Amino acid sequence: MKIDRKISEVGGKHSYQYLCLISTFFYWYASDVFYMSMTFLEKNPNFLCLDGENNFTRECSKAEVCQSNLPHIFQPGYVDSWTSEFEFYCNDNLISLIGMIYFSGLTVGIIVFPYICDNLGRKTYVILIGTLLATVVTIIPFVTNIYLLYFLLPLIGFCQPIQEATLLLLTEKSSSGYRPIFSGIVISGDGLAGILIALLMSYFNSWRLNFYITAILLWINNIIYYFVFVESPHFLFVKNRNAELLETFNYIANFNNREYQDEIELVELESLLPDISSHKIEFRGYSSFFKYKSQTITIFVMAYLWFIESCMFSGTVIYNKNFQDIYLITMIGWLFDIITGLISGPLINVEFLGRKRTTLLFLFINVICCGLFHFCFANGYSENILIILNSSARFAYNLVYVIMFVYTSELFPTVIRSKAICICSTIKGLGGIFSSYLVEFHSYYVFLVFSIISAIAFLLVCNINETLGHPLPQEIPEIDEEKHKKREEE
Repeated sequence: MKIDRKISEVGGKHSYQYLCLISTFFYWYASDVFYMSMTFLEKNPNFLCLDGENNFTRECSKAEVCQSNLPHIFQPGYVDSWTSEFEFYCNDNLISLIGMIYFSGLTVGIIVFPYICDNLGRKTYVILIGTLLATVVTIIPFVTNIYLLYFLLPLIGFCQPIQEATLLLLTEKSSSGYRPIFSGIVISGDGLAGILIALLMSYFNSWRLNFYITAILLWINNIIYYFVFVESPHFLFVKNRNAELLETFNYIANFNNREYQDEIELVELESLLPDISSHKIEFRGYSSFFKYKSQTITIFVMAYLWFIESCMFSGTVIYNKNFQDIYLITMIGWLFDIITGLISGPLINVEFLGRKRTTLLFLFINVICCGLFHFCFANGYSENILIILNSSARFAYNLVYVIMFVYTSELFPTVIRSKAICICSTIKGLGGIFSSYLVEFHSYYVFLVFSIISAIAFLLVCNINETLGHPLPQEIPEIDEEKHKKREEE
């Protein structure tokens, strides 16, 4: 049975999918609110200490404030964040520790992710993790103790794979031509979240306000997701839950006001499926990535691609603190996030470019921009030139970052798709940890390293297939061939 064809028949790009798109967008925004808040954790804020007349007018250094415990305030224009709340500026390691704890929770979360998605369902995972995320986001604004914050950080990281889960569910419910467009719009939520967070923190000067707003939106979104959305047709197909699959198609068709054969009998539906008694389709384990050559090469290339994109995204966000105008460079970066999200879908749907050539093109641009950044930084060029190169590199790797989600979902069959995303997300978490270490202790070589690893990625991507115009695969190619041979013998 061609699931993608049936999804198109019931409306793969209509009201149901648009509502699912909006809901997925809000989940991305909610899971990003913490990560984006980390951007404002300054290590060297500007202080004002008491002068001879007991007024806070004298500029003073971090050393004076921290070592002598002088009474102080932050200079006008400072954005309230955890830096002032928990005095992170007096211990440089505390900010790095936040990232390490967060990514540790993320690593555990992405290991758990495929087991729930493949056994209980994609929707079940979203509801469970969405509820946990809403609970944690609701508690965080009331935290006044750094140790309680450290306890909650891994839970935020644990919930982060809700991004992959909601996008996976949206991908498996949408027609092929709209997958990249929907994915791009959702991922542009990263940039929009960053800009909204920056504006709220700048104008209201309160990091707590972001979490209050996010908690309310998240609880509303969880309720809508539970009552409005149904399970992934691809998941139900592999699980052989035929009656539910029929109900799902009918529900989406009715929601979209599409003409569909509601009277189709369950027996007819089952006749479109493989003979499950002898050719059963089922979710497969991690060993499939090593057992079948087609999956081994692909998972290696895609995992590496996720690694370098996470490394560069996290690295550049942390590296932005080295610029004098941190807010300008941060806002430019988030604006580019929105632009790349919106243009990526139409771009990779162009037949000449597709997924593969577009990825290669922007990896090449990234290699050049990062290499030039290192050269200009090493030779003392102005900060404006560095900002332009930094922003250009971010534009290039962000576009590759958007393509990754669509490309990964289309390369791997349904029976191992969530596990493939799990592996890639695990490596992605390691990329975040590696970039934190690189920026903190070897900042001089950051962009040189980025250029080199992007060049390696360019060579690796040449070895994977194009997926534009192909339906989402259900089974591993080698197993499909074995089944085909058995049918011929029978």
